Amino acid sequence: MDIQKIINEAILNEKNILVFPNQVIAENFLDNTLQEMAKNGKVAALPTEKFIAWDSFKAQKFFPDIRDKSPVSAVERQLFSVHLLAENRKQPFLKHIIQPQYSEFSDGFATWLAGILPELTLLSPKDLYGDSACEDFREIKGQYENFLEQYGLFEVSSRGGITQRCGKQFLLIACDLMNDWNEFRAKFDDEVEIIFSVEKALQQWKSPAVLEFRNSRDEISFAVEEIRKAAETTDFSRLAITVNDEALLPYLTRELDFYHIPYSEQRGRPLGKSGAGQIFSLINDILNRRFSPESMKALFLNEEIPWSEEKKQEILLKIENSVKYKNYFEQSFFKEFLLKFRNAKSFLHLRNAYFLFRDEFFHKALLDFSFFSRDESGESVKSAEINEEKQDFFIRANNILSRCVNELADLEVRCRRVDLVPENYLAFFVEYLNTKIYRPPRKTSGVHILDYKAAMLSPFEKHFVLNCAQTAISCELRPFAFLGDRVRKRLEQDFPSGDMTKHFICAYDFPNGNCPQSVIFTYGEKTFNKDDCVHPFFSPQKDDKGEKHRKIEEKNPFLAQDDKTFTEESPKIRGKYSQDMQNFCKIKGGNLHGKFKTSASELNTYATCPHKWLFERIYKIDDYSTEMADLIEPKDDGSFKHLIIERPPPR
Repeated sequence: MDIQKIINEAILNEKNILVFPNQVIAENFLDNTLQEMAKNGKVAALPTEKFIAWDSFKAQKFFPDIRDKSPVSAVERQLFSVHLLAENRKQPFLKHIIQPQYSEFSDGFATWLAGILPELTLLSPKDLYGDSACEDFREIKGQYENFLEQYGLFEVSSRGGITQRCGKQFLLIACDLMNDWNEFRAKFDDEVEIIFSVEKALQQWKSPAVLEFRNSRDEISFAVEEIRKAAETTDFSRLAITVNDEALLPYLTRELDFYHIPYSEQRGRPLGKSGAGQIFSLINDILNRRFSPESMKALFLNEEIPWSEEKKQEILLKIENSVKYKNYFEQSFFKEFLLKFRNAKSFLHLRNAYFLFRDEFFHKALLDFSFFSRDESGESVKSAEINEEKQDFFIRANNILSRCVNELADLEVRCRRVDLVPENYLAFFVEYLNTKIYRPPRKTSGVHILDYKAAMLSPFEKHFVLNCAQTAISCELRPFAFLGDRVRKRLEQDFPSGDMTKHFICAYDFPNGNCPQSVIFTYGEKTFNKDDCVHPFFSPQKDDKGEKHRKIEEKNPFLAQDDKTFTEESPKIRGKYSQDMQNFCKIKGGNLHGKFKTSASELNTYATCPHKWLFERIYKIDDYSTEMADLIEPKDDGSFKHLIIERPPPR
């Protein structure tokens, strides 16, 4: 089935709306359809509302069967969870999932508890029996339902929805991959048409081949080399890489940067862990650790935060002097700014504390609204005073921080709906940011780097799916995972579970648009953080290109450094290791066969950098650092590294 051809024909009908599993796939098909239609001279623009995600479809097609109530939000679930755990600390009523003696330390359960509430409302009290934990779940369910009733709220998952006529024709593509598909499938009417079903496609699908490599380093190098070749005949924006392992990402982006290949990272990350969004968790850590030098350094040495360089150097100097005279808590001149975060009595106060901190310590570009203004074409106005790399950095930081501030404003509004407030607004906000997924604004000028589930079915001319290991790409539909196996097995008839991995692989591999067989699955026997086996749904295939590419790389000693992570010790390496240990023993005052006292951390420091070990362990010089990034300008640092690479290795 040519999905792109069906879309090209369907989009000409004004009533048709295309529905995809998620917004990333919808946007990728929108871009591809625009290129196809423009190439054929049909249309130059398309309304974005014709390409929507499954969640948007449900909001348009169904409405709740309770008119006088509002759907509960994630914020309200989190507030309820925090409140319930606070009450449990005062007088423990949870006996099994949180034992009474540990109730004082149960704050970390709040996010987990908020996550299981939607599923918990699907169960009746008679479903919750069979093990000791069910007693606690019945208590939580009862309190949650009372909370919803008290504030006029309802849980969408337990209500479904009633079909409403929209005057539109919804065309569904691969939406049978969604967890709640069966729940809404039974309510479809003649305004809904399934034009592509993965379940049906599986009937004529054969397991695809996977290219096997010695390790992830070879796997990444192969993908980047193939992208370089493909870019000779097609635009970078028509190429994509799916990364399902966070550990692979820095090595992939480094390789792309090395060959000056532009890329657009569209992977979702928690907002609180995305670049400048880390600032709130770092401030919270400082307050929890009573302004310890280590926690303060972690904040002000974070390069993702747009510091004023003058203020940053002044602060770091103050920290060093405070450490020297052991008075860092009393003399921290920025303590007054950070204490405003702890003393906030509302999310509005927390926002004001952030603005005061920003105005005092951030770069002036973040405070200049004209820096983020746009010209008539919609492009950001560039400043002549700041180079392009810095401008992109400030824009990226501003996007993330603005989103965090918007979340604070939303939290303030949400809190007014329910009479529950957190004990610590900053700690609550830090946890909340870790549940909000942030995707950078889309750029179409480079290779797309995508998440595993978000990238399936997308129509690229070349699409590399890395790390097709068993644990990395397995997708299991497992409702009520918080319940014990015996209880969950009893519920399987009404809430079936199953392995969905084959469905997702099929959604990637199924010919899409004008580029059949465009998806290339790869697998490295050794990854950067663990070993795994290839998924059994694939047909393993050794690839000569990968082997040749590996041998070429081994001629370059700079690129071969990573291979030491994977290869077994050769006699040459073992000999060098033996010599290193002899040097270690001599300095320690012993010999290779003698006895002396050491530790795992000392050996690890020595193996990582003997120079650092010598200064720290032998010369007893504290705070020795081999990092020189702060002493060298980034431009000069890059030139310096290139000179090292270009020099021939010593004979």
